[in-house]
Amino acid sequence: MKALGSKKGMTKVQEWKRARMILARSFYNEMKSHGYTPNQIIELSSEILSLVTVDLREPAHLPTAPVK
Repeated sequence: MKALGSKKGMTKVQEWKRARMILARSFYNEMKSHGYTPNQIIELSSEILSLVTVDLREPAHLPTAPVK
């Protein structure tokens, strides 16, 4: 996470908390700067959560036999 300017002595958990805050704020500011309304940003966030939920519900990808 050095690309985000991680601070020396931070734990991985602290680095992740800082990184997700920076990423979320950057994403939000970018959406606002492009004219998206608060409701549109909420709708997009909801759609992202829906996609993650689908991924979590799908069974883990098991190795398949090669096609002959």
